[in-house]
Amino acid sequence: MSESTKDTILRVAERRYATDGFAATSLRAIIKEAAVNTAAIHYHFGSREALIEAVITRRTDAVNCQRIELLDRLAASHPTGPLPLEGVIEAFLHPVIRMQIDNAEEAAVFRKLIGRIAMETDDELRGIVMRIFDDIRKRFVSALVKALPNATPEDVLWKFHFMIGAMCFATAIPPGHGGRSSANAVSLDSKEHEVLERLVRFTAGGMRAGSAVAP
Repeated sequence: MSESTKDTILRVAERRYATDGFAATSLRAIIKEAAVNTAAIHYHFGSREALIEAVITRRTDAVNCQRIELLDRLAASHPTGPLPLEGVIEAFLHPVIRMQIDNAEEAAVFRKLIGRIAMETDDELRGIVMRIFDDIRKRFVSALVKALPNATPEDVLWKFHFMIGAMCFATAIPPGHGGRSSANAVSLDSKEHEVLERLVRFTAGGMRAGSAVAP
C-alpha cells in the first residue's frame, strides 16, 4: 500500500525536525524533500504550527493515553487518602520505558524529538508543546500533590520537571549501546521491569527529599 501524501509530509517533517531542529527547518525544505507543493501542506495541516503539532502528537498521543489510563486505574484503586508516590511515578514513566524496549524504531525518533523540544527556546514552539502536554501536566501534578501532601505546590512542580529530566536522561542511550563492560555506561538492554524499577526508585527518593513524607 502506497504512503499517503499526508503521511509522507509527516515522515519527512519528523525527520527534518528531529535532525535539524524545529526553528532551522523551513516549510520549503519539507516541501522539496516530500515532493509536494505548498497547497498540500495547507490542505492537510493548515499552517506550519499545525504541522509541528501533528508531528509531535503523532509520537506522543499513544504514550499520553497510556499514562492517563494507568493513572486513572491507580486513582480508582485508592479512592480515599493520598495516592502512592511510586504508583504515580510509574504511571508516567512506564509507557516511555515500554516503547524504548519494545519498539526501537519509534523510540529512536521519540528520543530525537524530545531532545529537540528540550533544546528549543522559540516561544512559539514552547506554546505548542505546552498546549500538547497541558492535560498530562495538570493530571500528574495534581496526582503528585496528593502523593506528597506536605510538599508545596511550587515544590511539586519542580519535582515533576526533575522527573521528566530523569526520564529523558535514562532513555537517552538506546538498547544495544553503552555496553555493560564500561563502568560509566548504562543501557536499556535490561528487562523492562528492571529499568522501570531503578528509575521509579531513584525518582521517588528524589521527590521525597525535602518533603515530610516517610519512605
